[in-house]
Amino acid sequence: MGLLTVPDILRWDAPSLAAVFEVCKKRQGTLDTFGCNIQQMNNRLSDWKGETADALTAAAGKARTDIEADGSESAVVARALSTAETGVRQVKKRLVELLDEAEGKQIEVDDSGACAFKKGHELSPQSMGVLLGFQQRVTNVMIQAMTVDDEIAFAIRLAVMDKPVAQAAATVSDAADSAGTTEAAAKAIALAQSVGDGRAYVYGGTGPGYDCSGAQSAVFAAATGKPQSTRYFTTESDFEALGFKKGYMPGAYNVGIHRGGGGMNSHMAATLPNGVNFESGGSHNSTLYGGSAAGATDSQFELHYYLPATATRSTSVSTSTSSTNQTSDTAQYA
Repeated sequence: MGLLTVPDILRWDAPSLAAVFEVCKKRQGTLDTFGCNIQQMNNRLSDWKGETADALTAAAGKARTDIEADGSESAVVARALSTAETGVRQVKKRLVELLDEAEGKQIEVDDSGACAFKKGHELSPQSMGVLLGFQQRVTNVMIQAMTVDDEIAFAIRLAVMDKPVAQAAATVSDAADSAGTTEAAAKAIALAQSVGDGRAYVYGGTGPGYDCSGAQSAVFAAATGKPQSTRYFTTESDFEALGFKKGYMPGAYNVGIHRGGGGMNSHMAATLPNGVNFESGGSHNSTLYGGSAAGATDSQFELHYYLPATATRSTSVSTSTSSTNQTSDTAQYA
């Protein structure tokens, strides 16, 4: 399977994706329709590439016959879809904005995402700095696009899996492996989705109400298999001693930290392996997955760490400018 291209992403259509999974979103008691109408699904998503295309091919002719009557299994698929659909909208919007910005900067972006100045543009150390910075932003979007592609494939494969989806947690490992997402990443995302529902911020909370580090401790626990309702770190902790590495890694669980002496003077938030932000507290004073949640790269954070165990296959993508190669399997900045 080749890497996704810029034209591939621009062809993404979130409404079509939602329509394909309408049976799941309505929480019907069976996904037989999904299997029987797989050809219609192929028709609707015929322009999609990457892991999504591979999953569609593998799903052809399969039909789930073991879906329980109460519809909870189709709800599992619907939750997987919801993450993917949000990602499709966000990635496509960011890419379109970057392409518009590229025009103003006299930068060309080729199909692979590689950036270069248009012919005739005067080169200088300052302009090359602008180009390299812009290249990194495009690279990050391409990485996020592959993570989203994994999520779509995850939902498709979950819908036609040969064994029952008795519990969402029980399927995370198999579905994550098939979709190119690590089990740790999938569990981190699932936890953030489950608690990031807008519940109120609770100072000192480690669940079911959370403060900033309590919420991130819960994600960390899910990713590493540790018990919940325990504070594993604060903003002042030694994160490298906990298995984090300094810097930012697109496609991994990243935390941004402001150290102001602890307590209410300090704060942290995260960007998950699927590129969605997760935060408790902040301007919204709640626990949020996506929406107005701040992410690890927010300007308020001077420190950045990532958890290597959560890195997805997307971190293997690389793009280059005309003067340097940039590979994203190393931290972007410290």
